[in-house]
Amino acid sequence: LTIAGPFNATSASLADTSAGGFDIAGQVSLASLLALSATSGSITSSGTGSISAPTLDAAASLVALTGSNAITTLGSISAGTFTLDDNAPLTIAGSLIAQRAAISAADLTIPGVILVDGALSLATSGTISETGTIDPTLLQIAGARDVLLTGSNTIDALGSVSVPLGNLALVDQVPLTVNGPVYALNISLDSPAMYIPGAINTPGTLGLGYGPISGNGPITAATLTSNSAVIGDVALTGTENVIGTLGAFDAAGHLFALTDATALTVAGPVSAKALTITATGQITLDGADGGSFSIGGQFLPTYVYNGLSPRNGIDSVLQVIANGAPANGIVQTGQFNIDTGPLQGQPNTLFMLLPDGADAKFNDLNARSTDLAISLTNGYAQGTLYLHYLLVAGGLNGQTAFVGQIAGLAGSAAAHNGKVVPVPGSSYRFNSCIIGSVSCTVLPVAIVPERNPLDDFDISPRRRRKLDANVRLPGVAAKDY
Repeated sequence: LTIAGPFNATSASLADTSAGGFDIAGQVSLASLLALSATSGSITSSGTGSISAPTLDAAASLVALTGSNAITTLGSISAGTFTLDDNAPLTIAGSLIAQRAAISAADLTIPGVILVDGALSLATSGTISETGTIDPTLLQIAGARDVLLTGSNTIDALGSVSVPLGNLALVDQVPLTVNGPVYALNISLDSPAMYIPGAINTPGTLGLGYGPISGNGPITAATLTSNSAVIGDVALTGTENVIGTLGAFDAAGHLFALTDATALTVAGPVSAKALTITATGQITLDGADGGSFSIGGQFLPTYVYNGLSPRNGIDSVLQVIANGAPANGIVQTGQFNIDTGPLQGQPNTLFMLLPDGADAKFNDLNARSTDLAISLTNGYAQGTLYLHYLLVAGGLNGQTAFVGQIAGLAGSAAAHNGKVVPVPGSSYRFNSCIIGSVSCTVLPVAIVPERNPLDDFDISPRRRRKLDANVRLPGVAAKDY
């Protein structure tokens, strides 16, 4: 049946039981409900065909309504493939069941249910808000403004998502794969298990929740945070990640790993069983606003040998990769705390691995239950530290000028609770004492003469006899000799 139109009614219910269906070529205008059924055929619009109705119900193997439609509400929809272009704000109030679906509207509100076995595409020039249920294998979104999908969703994969003028928030009840690319001004993703092989890009904040979370897809974000306590390990190890700041991230009791291809500021607080953070150029520990690590682990072995390396799953690591130019490997500002919060006093070991020649500057590193192992090589490290133990791996040209306390000891006694490998050196100092020294006595540095001063004296036997003859004996009696 071709509806050439115009077709006007208060409501209409049209059914075709043949293998044909409906072709809407004219204007169909309803005051309330339009119900179309072609269970063995299709419902399509062509040319100037359009539907204007408060509510649309449809059932067909194919529904493709691509005209200038003005539909306010979708009721019951059942189709193999469902396509709708709508110029009006649209509410999906009922149940939409299809193999594949693509919906565009001026705005989208979804209090109902969308069940799609394949891909679901949503597009709008406005906003998308959902409190119902979305259940597709793959979800793709094109929205100009905010996209808030916070209902009881069961989305297997997130495909291409573009929200250029707003924020994206997605809450999922099943494991989610982020294929991307995903872009929004700010992004929030929650899933009981999240895998990120695709690209995520935001100029604002990327918040991740639930967990475990893993993936090597490139993440570009001004700030990375957790939405809540992450239940599971976090491993974001893509070599093309560009993350400016690591904000508050709670992975307490689990491992946290982050690789960054640029300089990284750690504002925290960051909680983890053990953390591994790798950045290129510089890591800044920002304690100005209460930055901190809450980490677990163990102290260093009693006997520290030259080849000591971080113990997987036990020790925490901050590693700086050279970017081809001299850099301050690690810079700490404000008061940065370690082993505070729920793990206060928990023994832990933190490795700081720096490229050769890179420096480290500490302002006030408050880590009284931390064994700090810093690989300095030929760099220069300085600043105020409060530690349980200090290990420095240094080269011949390396140097430290630390002050503070080690194992609660201040002054000259603090340096004894540290060690320099492979060999101690006078250039490695804590509170002006050589690190590892039992006692601290700092002698002034003298200038070594260019030649042996004894070379100027002739003490041969011949010369000695001549000297003796010229010596005047003291005025005493001979019996005293």
